[in-house]
Amino acid sequence: MHTFRRAASVVAAVAGFLAASPLPAQTSAPLAVTVGASTDDTARPLLYGVQSGLFAKAGVDVHIVKLQNGAAVAAAVAGGSIDVGKGSALTPVLAYAKGVPFTVIANLADYSADAPNIAMVVLRSSPLKTPKDLTGKTIGVVGLQDAITLAIDTWLEQNGVDLASVKFAEVGNSAGLAALQAGRVDAAMVQEPALSNALAAPDVRVFAYPNNALGKRYSVGTLFAMTSWVAAHRDAVDRFNRALRDAEAYVGAHEEQTKPLAAQFAGLDPAALQHFQPPERALFLAPADLQSNIDAAARYKLIPKAFPASEIICSCAIQR
Repeated sequence: MHTFRRAASVVAAVAGFLAASPLPAQTSAPLAVTVGASTDDTARPLLYGVQSGLFAKAGVDVHIVKLQNGAAVAAAVAGGSIDVGKGSALTPVLAYAKGVPFTVIANLADYSADAPNIAMVVLRSSPLKTPKDLTGKTIGVVGLQDAITLAIDTWLEQNGVDLASVKFAEVGNSAGLAALQAGRVDAAMVQEPALSNALAAPDVRVFAYPNNALGKRYSVGTLFAMTSWVAAHRDAVDRFNRALRDAEAYVGAHEEQTKPLAAQFAGLDPAALQHFQPPERALFLAPADLQSNIDAAARYKLIPKAFPASEIICSCAIQR
């Protein structure tokens, strides 16, 4: 039942608001586009696109607004206070399944089980050793209804843990370490760059990689918008996506040089984050990037039933 409660919070928040080659620079005034994003490293290509002027050159004036998690981003997109939202693959899926007209326009990053950039961490002194030890414990998560929490559900069930026996607390990505050290949670799910910051502390260790339970590789960062907004600004979205593709390619080839962007956005010390593991950069968006999240969401009753990922993907998305 706890999965129903977590899903309900994002759906209620969103529903409440309802009633390729580089492009040449533009000579007319660029269209202003506001993007809402949480502080994990999937936002780095967006940050680079703004800093480098790639978006401006494409005729799009991008402003990035820092928000706590995917639920807050989804509510802001639905309410019209931002144009485009960055969330996990699950964020637009939950809304779409409940009738909110979201369209996914780009894939920002993939999770790779071969190079995980998301982990569950505990204190070194913690007695936790196996997944079953989490019975009766509290796990800190970025959001109560995102893909990371869905991965935890999948991982717990695979290891024979009663989902109702585990509690969740929303603490935010950068705040996971503090919550763990203060004893507010027994374990915390942390995503780069906050993961490296947490592991730099001498009293913290990796406990597990629950995201592996969802698959070897899948999207962990999407960009989405209201379908009506995309239709009304299709040319700008096309330009935005091509500039984003170039930003993704640059960041993927210059991970070390661009890490300070992620650290600054997350409010962390760049000096402590020189070795953090980035996600797999994504130049394209394909249905397979989202389908594992959709199927798992249906399995755990976060959405009524599964549907083809192609239903939610915009034809404007850059695909292979």
